Amino acid sequence: MGEQLGDEAKQVQVASWYGVTLEKGENTVEVRSKDAAGKETVALKSTFINPGRGAHLEITPEQDELPADGGVSKVPLKVRIVDENGNLAAGDYYLTLEASDGRWAEPDIQDSTPGHQVMIRNGEGVVHLRSSHRTGKVRVKVTSEQMTGESKLAQVVYMRPLIATGYLDISAHDGDIADKKLTGEGKVFLKGKIKGGLHLTFAYDSIKENDDTYNYSAYLKDEYDSSYAPARGDGSIRDQEARSKDKVYVKLEKGQRSVMYGDYEVDSSDAGMSNETAQLDLARDARYLTGAAAHYGDKDTEVDVFAAKQDNRRFVQVLPGNGTSMNFRVGRATSSPIAR
Repeated sequence: MGEQLGDEAKQVQVASWYGVTLEKGENTVEVRSKDAAGKETVALKSTFINPGRGAHLEITPEQDELPADGGVSKVPLKVRIVDENGNLAAGDYYLTLEASDGRWAEPDIQDSTPGHQVMIRNGEGVVHLRSSHRTGKVRVKVTSEQMTGESKLAQVVYMRPLIATGYLDISAHDGDIADKKLTGEGKVFLKGKIKGGLHLTFAYDSIKENDDTYNYSAYLKDEYDSSYAPARGDGSIRDQEARSKDKVYVKLEKGQRSVMYGDYEVDSSDAGMSNETAQLDLARDARYLTGAAAHYGDKDTEVDVFAAKQDNRRFVQVLPGNGTSMNFRVGRATSSPIAR
């Protein structure tokens, strides 16, 4: 079925054909004509792509790193849905977006459905992920129908201007000669960009006690104090910086590389380590250490090295039953506890 229009004065013809059956994928269409002698020639020839339904989904970030500036920056991620022949799929597709950190910039078109929903048309679209204030690897997952695509990117430290705060308190007592005394204490905190493109976080507390009476578990909890009244519309973030059981905390960062001394959690982003494993492993045993740690990361590689002197030692000892009731020494040292 078709139609044909012509202009004899200009010797121009326009022909249209409808209902031409095309196979999925690439199709070559030829228009043949016959001259007065009956010889057949190819008047027109063109190639058309008839896309099928989506079979594969992929998501690719346009950059591998995103500054962790609390949502100011965002990274575009290109989403492509292709058919079995690798051509962009036809039709509309609803996507469910997931990210281990950050938040999506596009509005959720189906807020009553779990996950963040967006729509793309004809197999191609771009979504944007806004940053958080935490550094580390971010895993991104996109699902549509039976298709799934995953990718990773890294949130790196935001190179903010250097700030410093603290105090110094010096007191002197002058009585008789034996009572003359000069004492002092101080605290300092620095954070920001320094020479060499490095980011520095430094803290020192001269009066911090490093002993067994230190309330370490309460110190590690990032909780809001109930004595503070909520401030409506306040965009500030309450968090703990430069956590250290020792008097000193120092951390140098550049991109996905960092070196530090202070408190960190094994398998956490505190020491620059990826927090992806910590989120997926439900049986993981979180351990807080005070010591040195270093992290190196790029698109394909991650290396973590850390060292710490532990306050206690943990081990597993199996005491086989022998049918009697007696005392067992736990451990090999003579000072080890005895269990009955």
